[in-house]
Amino acid sequence: MKFLLVLTILLGIAHSKANVYNTLLHKLTQQAHNASTSGSSLSVCEQQLLALDEAYQQQQTWALKALDASGQLHESFMLGGGFSLGHRPTCEAVNKHVLVDFTRRQPELLRQLAPFAFDYRVAYVHANSPWQLSLTLKETPMLHIGLCVPHSCEQPQLERMLEQVLDMEAGAKPFNIQPQLAYTKQPELRPDFAEYKPLRLLIWLLVTVALLTLLATSFPALNNRVVSCFNLAQNWQRLWNLPAAGDSQDVSILNGLRVCSAFALLVLHVSWFKLFSVDNGLSLAEQVGAISLRYTFIPGMIEVFFVISGFLTVYNFLRDEKLQHKIATDTFIGNMRRYKHQMMHRYFRLMPLQMIVILLATISYAYQGQASIFHIVEPLDELCEEHWMRNVLFIQNFYPIKQMCGNWTWSMACDLQMYFVATLLLYIYTRHPKFVLRIPKLLLYLNVIYTVVMMTYMGVTPKFDVMYAAGDTFYVSPLVRMISYIIGCMYALAHVRGERTPFEAMFPNRLAKFGLAIFMLWLALYNQQQDLHSAFFLSITMVVLRGLIATFTAHLIVSSLKLQESGMLTRWMVRLLQSRPMQLSNRVIFAFYLMNPVVILHAYYSLSSVVPSDTSIMLSFLVSNTFLVFVFSTVLTLLFELPISRLSNLVRITYNAKFASD
Repeated sequence: MKFLLVLTILLGIAHSKANVYNTLLHKLTQQAHNASTSGSSLSVCEQQLLALDEAYQQQQTWALKALDASGQLHESFMLGGGFSLGHRPTCEAVNKHVLVDFTRRQPELLRQLAPFAFDYRVAYVHANSPWQLSLTLKETPMLHIGLCVPHSCEQPQLERMLEQVLDMEAGAKPFNIQPQLAYTKQPELRPDFAEYKPLRLLIWLLVTVALLTLLATSFPALNNRVVSCFNLAQNWQRLWNLPAAGDSQDVSILNGLRVCSAFALLVLHVSWFKLFSVDNGLSLAEQVGAISLRYTFIPGMIEVFFVISGFLTVYNFLRDEKLQHKIATDTFIGNMRRYKHQMMHRYFRLMPLQMIVILLATISYAYQGQASIFHIVEPLDELCEEHWMRNVLFIQNFYPIKQMCGNWTWSMACDLQMYFVATLLLYIYTRHPKFVLRIPKLLLYLNVIYTVVMMTYMGVTPKFDVMYAAGDTFYVSPLVRMISYIIGCMYALAHVRGERTPFEAMFPNRLAKFGLAIFMLWLALYNQQQDLHSAFFLSITMVVLRGLIATFTAHLIVSSLKLQESGMLTRWMVRLLQSRPMQLSNRVIFAFYLMNPVVILHAYYSLSSVVPSDTSIMLSFLVSNTFLVFVFSTVLTLLFELPISRLSNLVRITYNAKFASD
């Protein structure tokens, strides 16, 4: 008897679900029915919705396709899903024949068209449910619901009808959902996109560069030094022809380190930007949290860039004895002119390509704002329109991350700010060396104290969302990042002066190194105890981790300059980093670093649905994005970076000649 009772209940539930097509579009047709019974005049949209419902009751194929192409109010939204996007191609099949050249079967399914036009729209809805996962590091994601509605339903009217339908769904069990419509969108490119000012600026820029490149390449005999900077053949040779061994004064290991660091950050960005753009899923959030907390050496690879920059700044200055003599004997005004010229040269080395990439990113976001089915979390086109001057002045890292135009460019701002200060100190060093040598040590101590005190005061714990919330204070701040830059400077100074490295000075014997190893082991074991987590010990761990990454990087650089004295493992690593593929890849690494977030985000927003965050799929995205970024970086380097770099060198040579004559 009990079995029959349960079976009857189950059959009743199944029958009720079969009779009610549980899509938001079906509820809109019911709303049109309510309007018709109230005696009010119906709009064209409501009339066509009634025709749709009537055709559905008659099991007409085009009506079934329209309803089948539309999504439900909620679907797997509890742990970050909520993408009920229906099926866009099915909605398109309501208006046109499909599989015309493929099969003759089921002609009523493939050939029957609607008597009026349909569009695919997406409704973005706040769930406002206590059962929806809410991460503190980002806004609670909106539900994405695909709708196949009559073309006559204009956006304001459709939104009013949806609001009425959603009001009736408020408090629905079992999730107690309180839906609130944010907006709707027809995901396709509008004709007015051609009038978008950044797009016109990009076209004007491309046409100008193309004309200069064509002129310089087709008429190399032109005696114009400015135009010749755009000679494509010469720039191609400069890009791929490596200097012979011994001809270059560059520290070649730095090129390999840059390549490895940029690729490691690309690995991080493939998951990072997926989480913060189109995927709110629990599995991806766990992956990103694991990378940031358990595999901290991957995001820590950004420290390598600061070490390289600090090392090169001091190394190039101290080995140029003529420059030091000029600075030491010249007047204050003369040195300020020379310093200003160096700063401008470095500024114009970084700024043009950054702004070109920002321009591409702005256009990409504006395009996706119209064409993507996804809600754009951070509309970069609006941010850059409001805050682009911060990027021009390289002060974007002084503002909250959510207000940055191209938030991945913060490291360039940090690097340029520290370069300005370091070069100024080197100028003072030529006259007051003892005074200047005390400053890096003082800054290093202050950096450690600042990091420990601030992280302890703010109560930062080893939780990803807590650490992310503190990113404005610790991740993009030059006050925190200078530790790696200073270590690079100190290693360069020790190498040029023939002294022991800072690590050897602090740990001169095996007993001191053994004590360091014991401390690191204890720190690692302590941080494994979840119940013992504290902000103080986390801050110590972060300082030690950054210091170790910076010290290891600086050690490799110095070891490459005296390779015969190094161990076998160090020699193997140095030769790998100095290999030809590494040196060639380095030629496009600046554009590669800047361009990879733009390509990754454009790829994600161009998808028609959320792809799973399975390891195999993420690896496929990593490989494909690496290839695409490399191609785009090569084009940007050839057309923009190399010509602008040659122009900057031309201005520098002209200025130096004029400065010497004065």
